[in-house]
Amino acid sequence: MDRVWSVDIGKENSNVLALGYDEGTIVIKIGSDEPLVSMNNGKVVWAKNLEIHSANLKALDVTN
Repeated sequence: MDRVWSVDIGKENSNVLALGYDEGTIVIKIGSDEPLVSMNNGKVVWAKNLEIHSANLKALDVTN
């Protein structure tokens, strides 16, 4: 693609990167828009590397 003449990023908290080359423009989306953690009815689910983890908050015995 020859030389890069410009680099720009999207708005704040965006994961879009634009590169301007001699022959054209490329827009790259870095990462994903998916949430890292999800919670529904007291159950928390998250992904770390290639493993899926979960925890049931309703089952925790929280007494002070």
